[in-house]
Parts: sequence; C-alpha cells; structure tokens
Amino acid sequence: MEQSDVYLINGSAFADLSKVACKLTEKAYKQEMSVCLITNQNYEATALDDALWAFDEVSFVPHHIVTSANAGAPSESTISIVSKETLNSSSAALGDHDILIYLQTDLLETEPAAKRRLILIPNDPVSLSKARTTYKALKQRGEKVDTHDMRR
Repeated sequence: MEQSDVYLINGSAFADLSKVACKLTEKAYKQEMSVCLITNQNYEATALDDALWAFDEVSFVPHHIVTSANAGAPSESTISIVSKETLNSSSAALGDHDILIYLQTDLLETEPAAKRRLILIPNDPVSLSKARTTYKALKQRGEKVDTHDMRR
C-alpha cells in the first residue's frame, strides 16, 4: 500500500460515514479510479448502496454490491461494495483496486492490492481507540499515514 489516509468523521452514525464515503467515491470515479468500499455487515453494504444512489441529484456513480452469490463474477462497474461478512462466508477474492475505503475500523487480514487505503472513523470512544491502534500498526509497518480531522 502506497498510502493510508485516516478520516476522523464528525458523527458516529453509519449515515455520517456513508455521506463521506459517497463524496470520496464520487471524486475517485470522476478521476477514473476503481474503488472497493468495505463495511462490516451486509445490511451496511445495502445502506451504502442506497446512499450512493441518492446522495446527489445530478450525479451518478455506477456501482455494485458483491454478495456471496456474485463474488468473483465480472462486473462492468469499477466501484464495488462488499462486507466483511460476505468475504468471511465466501471463498472469492476481491480484485485489485486503486482505492480501498473502509467504513469500519478493522482492516482486512488479506487486502486486495491497492494504491491507497482510506479509513473512515466514527466519532465515538471505542472507534477512536481502535483507530489509534490501527494507526500505530500501519506506522510500524513503515506505511505513510495521513490524518484528516473532520470533527471541527
């Protein structure tokens, strides 16, 4: 991984994370970059799918949800949404992407190849504590990590 960016979000609800994820995904899409958005649970992947459909009235970001049924199948979309729940129950591997966007604090044990990792951290004590641990681990591996504090 060339670079990791940790975003400290102003809000602790999944909707707060989704809003930031949608903006970052749209920006990457306009730059013709591939993105994999990673959630913890399937219901969060579905909520993020809904958010991407509705977040901007004049913009559209084509995307698809990776499920156990379609994991590994080719897709025309360069934007994928997948949950750790699906990855744990499926033997399919994710393809390579330009950017990984985590909407949760725990990184995948085996990540697909990517140039950048964006980690969105909700503003709650447990998530912030986990983020500090993740930050330290990334720095110890010698990765470049930037922090973006959006809580102000």
